[in-house]
Amino acid sequence: MIDESDIRLALMRCVGYDPVHFPKPSEVMLAAWIEHFRKFPKLERQNLIDAVAKYYDTPQRPVPQPADISVIARSFWRDEYDRGLHRDEQEALCDSKSEPDEIERRRAVIGRFVGEIGKIGPAVKVPAESIAEIVARQRASAPPQPIPEGDM
Repeated sequence: MIDESDIRLALMRCVGYDPVHFPKPSEVMLAAWIEHFRKFPKLERQNLIDAVAKYYDTPQRPVPQPADISVIARSFWRDEYDRGLHRDEQEALCDSKSEPDEIERRRAVIGRFVGEIGKIGPAVKVPAESIAEIVARQRASAPPQPIPEGDM
């Protein structure tokens, strides 16, 4: 997870890449960037640093916004995930889904769902072409009422 020191480093790198356009980081700017990056708890320091470098590798607007950097950082994280570099995380998720308590909980939910279906009643088989006829007949017998002027 990205922390305050990571954000400070990223902001200083932005200043380093473009001291003319990038404003001197303030506490308010730091707080805004921290708030933005808390939305992405899986991002790591290296994702952020690489994203700043990539941002300045291509022509962009002179001053990056946090969203500009986070989009790039998330793409780096997704690429790492796709290449299996976050395998521990993937395995932990699979393990949590296969724990005996979780399996029993899921079976109970499915059992309740199946029990509720039986209470609905038997399914009615209607040929697909007759559904359109039923809908057309219902619409013709009860056309929609106009909306009164005062209700809008």
